[in-house]
Amino acid sequence: RPDISTPIPSTSPISSFTKSCPEVPDRGCSICGPSLCVTNNNAIFEFPGQPAVQCELLEQAGLNGGLPNDACTFLPSLVQEICGCQATLPDVSTPVPSVASIQSTCPEIPDGGCSICGADLCVTNNDAIFEFADQPAV
Repeated sequence: RPDISTPIPSTSPISSFTKSCPEVPDRGCSICGPSLCVTNNNAIFEFPGQPAVQCELLEQAGLNGGLPNDACTFLPSLVQEICGCQATLPDVSTPVPSVASIQSTCPEIPDGGCSICGADLCVTNNDAIFEFADQPAV
């Protein structure tokens, strides 16, 4: 007869929580289509005549208004599978730094200068390569 006084750890999956897709600003679009978002961030999307780009970066470009409006109409059918477009994102339980800690690491903007990220934001991935059509990568 088995000992039932000591619980045996379960090998069944723990139910995972999900979070909603990011809100799409008025000037932006979702590369996956309405109410869908990228779940395969590191997948590489390639389109003829354009540089290969990670799905996460392409999604951010769309949300930030960095894609032409016509791209937002044809991209969903092209990225759906490779970028893992879904209605919700898995909760990865990664600690998110507080806004205060992010702001304290931003450099001071000199008079007449600006942040490429926007007001009160700064670059957090110093090793990233930015590419824009017909311009040198920086």
